[in-house]
Amino acid sequence: MQLKKEMPQTVMTLEGVLLHPSDNITDAFLIKKLRAAGFGINVFTVNSNKRQQELFSMGATAVFTDFPELP
Repeated sequence: MQLKKEMPQTVMTLEGVLLHPSDNITDAFLIKKLRAAGFGINVFTVNSNKRQQELFSMGATAVFTDFPELP
């Protein structure tokens, strides 16, 4: 997906430090590219504990959820 390839440069151009991508476009490739460029990745909306753990193991820095009681 071209959008994923362009995200690090777009965030740098805007002088951003974090990106908040939707869970449905977030994968290991996107997280790796953004983390390598020095950005934090806070993924929204993640309502599955399993998916939260997957994202954290890929390097996500935070998740947004509708269920804050999830670990």
